[in-house]
Amino acid sequence: MIGLHGSFVEVFGIGLFIKGKSGIGKTTLLLKLLNRGHFFVSDDLVIFKKDNFSRIIAFNNGRFIAHLRNFGFIDIIKTYGIKAVKDSSILNLIVELRQDEFLLEEEEILNVKFKKVILNPNVDIESLENYIKIFKTEIYDRVY
Repeated sequence: MIGLHGSFVEVFGIGLFIKGKSGIGKTTLLLKLLNRGHFFVSDDLVIFKKDNFSRIIAFNNGRFIAHLRNFGFIDIIKTYGIKAVKDSSILNLIVELRQDEFLLEEEEILNVKFKKVILNPNVDIESLENYIKIFKTEIYDRVY
């Protein structure tokens, strides 16, 4: 088990860990995705555990609260409703927010490799959703 700084959201059934330096916009991206109907798992601290099938599962940190710099705390259940949250989700993809162009890398969490996408914090949400749809298709094609 490991706790990592970042946000976790489930987008079209794909577990997305959003990481980056403090203040770069992880929570802002998380909230934009929630506004589009995706699911909150955790913000600020994400707990990861490896299951018996070597899948990495992300767990809520015990609070369904997001912290938005210069604004304060947002109660996700009060703001978006109970149907907008999940206690856990399988990790499928890592997004790192950096002031770079679009890059693809790999990163390990608990000795399992994941595709990591480097994105500018001002990423267009529709473009990110489209990438996740393509990524989901690639996963489906590999399994079936």
